[in-house]
Amino acid sequence: MVFSKDEITAKWHDLFDDKSILPDLLMMKVRYPEKRTVKIPFKIIERFSPEFAVELLNNPEEILNAGREYIVSTYFSDREVPANTVHIRIEELPDEYCINIRDVRAIHLNKFISIEGMVRKASDVRPKIVEAVFRCKSCNKYIVEPQDTLVIRLPSECYTDQGGCGKNQASTKFVLEDKLSRFLDFQRIEVEDTSDFSSRGTQLQHIIVNLEDDITGLVIPGIRVVVTGIVKSIEYEGKGKRSFFDIFIDAVSINTEKHEYADLEITPDEIETFKKIAMDDEISNKIVNSIAPSIGGMEIVKEAIALQLFGGVSKVLKDGIKIKGDIHILLLGDPGTAKSQLLRYVASLAPRGVYASGKSTTAAGLTAAAVRDDTLDGRWTLEAGMLVLANKGIACIDELDKMNEEDRSSMHEALEQQTISIAKAGITATLPAQCSVLAAANPTLGRFDQEQSVLEQTKLPTTLLTRFDVIFPLYDISNEEKDTRIARHILESHRAGEIDVYNENIAEEKMEDTLDTHQPVFPLEFLKKYISYARNNIYPVMEPDSMDYILNYYVSKRSRAKQGDHPIPITARQLEAYIRLSESSAKMRLSNKVTMSDVERAIKIVESFIQMTSTNENGEPDIDMFSSGISSKKRSGIKDMTAIIEALHTGLRKEASFEEIKEVAKSKGISEEEVERLLFAMSNSGVIYTTTINNKKIYNVVK
Repeated sequence: MVFSKDEITAKWHDLFDDKSILPDLLMMKVRYPEKRTVKIPFKIIERFSPEFAVELLNNPEEILNAGREYIVSTYFSDREVPANTVHIRIEELPDEYCINIRDVRAIHLNKFISIEGMVRKASDVRPKIVEAVFRCKSCNKYIVEPQDTLVIRLPSECYTDQGGCGKNQASTKFVLEDKLSRFLDFQRIEVEDTSDFSSRGTQLQHIIVNLEDDITGLVIPGIRVVVTGIVKSIEYEGKGKRSFFDIFIDAVSINTEKHEYADLEITPDEIETFKKIAMDDEISNKIVNSIAPSIGGMEIVKEAIALQLFGGVSKVLKDGIKIKGDIHILLLGDPGTAKSQLLRYVASLAPRGVYASGKSTTAAGLTAAAVRDDTLDGRWTLEAGMLVLANKGIACIDELDKMNEEDRSSMHEALEQQTISIAKAGITATLPAQCSVLAAANPTLGRFDQEQSVLEQTKLPTTLLTRFDVIFPLYDISNEEKDTRIARHILESHRAGEIDVYNENIAEEKMEDTLDTHQPVFPLEFLKKYISYARNNIYPVMEPDSMDYILNYYVSKRSRAKQGDHPIPITARQLEAYIRLSESSAKMRLSNKVTMSDVERAIKIVESFIQMTSTNENGEPDIDMFSSGISSKKRSGIKDMTAIIEALHTGLRKEASFEEIKEVAKSKGISEEEVERLLFAMSNSGVIYTTTINNKKIYNVVK
C-alpha cells in the first residue's frame, strides 16, 4: 500500500495524539532547542496502523520527513524552526528487521533496519552544513541550497523564486556564506559485527554509521550498540564512474546495550531448563567436564577456567571505587601441554571471546590505535583493540612471552583497572576493558627446569604476574602411568574423529562407546547460553558463615608468618581471588548465595596455584615467590651478601672476588652453593653487576 503525502500527514496527526507520545511532544515544544527529539517505539506505530508501520519500514525517509514537517507546522507555528532540527527517533524494530552486519544486502537499500555490534572506531564530533547559503556574484542575492551529502552542492542556478537573477552555474559564481548557513553536529562511527556466526574464525564485518545532531558523542570505541537507521549507498571514490557502491547507515536512533552477550537469544523454556539442571548436585562437575573434553586431564585448570567463564560480581562502592569481578588466569607450560587448544576452545565457548597470539599482537592491537580516517579528511580516530573488543567477555592471549616488553606493559591497566587510557595523536580517552584474560606462555628456556622455581623461569615481569588471580604451571614430565593415560586419550580422540567421518565398518556399540568418551556433557551452544544467563541474571551475596570462614582462613594463614622465620603465605590479592572465585562458583549453580562449598572450591584452586608456584626452599608457601620471584629467605640472604660485598670495598679498594666473598660467607654459615645461587639471583635482579680485573670476576653493588 502506498500512501499519499496528505495521508501520511493524517497518519502522523492521529499517531501523535497517542497518550504515550503526546507528553514527549509537548515537552519538546516547551524545551526546544535543548530538547528536539521525540522517541517512539516501533510497536506503538505497529499497534496504531500495521499498514503505516510497513510503509515506514519500506519508505522511511519520506515518512520521517513528513512527520518532522508536521511537528514544525503544528507545534512550532509561532516561530521559525527548520524541519531538520527536530527528530523522530524510532526504536525497537521487530526481530526480522534486526540484520547482522554481514547480511546487509542491496535489497536493504533505502529501507529501515537495525544492526547490533561493537563500536570499533569513532570520529570527533564536527559541524556539518545542512543548509548552505550562497551569494550570487551577479546580483548579490542570497540563495539557500539544502545539503544532504558529504560534498557541498552548489545551486544549479540563482533561483528566481528566492529573488535571484536566474543565471545558471556557467553564467555566474556562487560564494558560500558560512556565517549565514546552518550546521548540525556530525559524527561517523564504524560498527563491527559481533554476532555468534562471525566469531567462528571468519573475518569480522563492519559498516559505517553516520550520526547527526543530538545522538552524536554518545558512544566510544568498545561500546556495544544497537543502531536503527536507513541503509544508503555511496559511490566508491576513484577515477571514472564505478558500477559498484559502498553502503552506510544514516542513523535514526542509537542505543547502548546494557546486557552482556545480548546477541544470544534465550527462550523461557531454556531458562526453565537451566534452573532444573542447576539443581543437580553434580552441575559443577558436569560443566567442568564439558570444557574441551578432547583434552585429557588438567582437572584443576579446567575447574578454574569454568569459574572464569562465569566470573565474579563487579561492584561500585558509594565513594565511586570500582571492584572488578573478572578473573584472570595464566597458564605457564612446557610445549605440547595443549595450552593453545585450550585457549581456542575457551574463545569459542565464551559468548564474547576474542583470541590472539602474542607474536602477531602489538600494544595498539591489544589496547587501541589512533588511525587516520580517510573518509573524514584524514582526521585521527580511535580504533579499539582486542581488550576493548572483548569488553564483558574473555580475551585469550596465546604466546604471551613472545610479545615485546613494551607491548606487554600495555596490559597492566586493563588487568587491574579494566580500562584503557589513550593519549595519542592529540586524542585523550579512556575506553572500557571489563574482560577476563586467559593467557598462556612458555618458560624462558622453552621447558621447565625442576631445580628452579616456576616464576624464576619466565621473563614475564612480576608487576604483570601479580595481576593474575591464578597461575598454573603445566609440566611435561616422563611418567609411565601418566604417559599411558595421555597417549590412550590422544589415540581415542583420533579414533573418535575417524569414526565420526568414516563409520561404515565400525560395530555400532563400539562406535558409540568411542564417541561418547569425547562428547561434552553439555553441548557448546547450550553451555554458552547457560553462561550468558548466569552472568546477566545471577548476582550472589556471601552468607555470613562463608564470610567468617574466609576471614578466619585468611587470618590464620597470615598469622603463621609471626611464628619464627616463616614467610608470608598469602596477601590481600589472594583474599580477593577467594571472593571472586566463590562468587563465580555460586553463579555456576545459579545460586544467589555464596555457600561454604563455593568458598572451599575457591580456596582449593588458589591453594593449588600457590603450592605449584610459590613454595620456598623449605617447601613452605611464600607469596614473595609470586610477587617478586624471590623467596623471603633468599631476600634475607641477598641482604647479607650485599653487606659482605660492600664490606670488602674498603677505602680505594673496590674489589670483591668470588673467592673473597665465599670465605666471608663461610664464616657466616653460608655454603658455597648458596653463595652461587644468591649471586646469580642478585645479578638477574640488578642488585649487583660484574667486571673483570686481571682475569678475575669482580662483584660490585649497584648504587
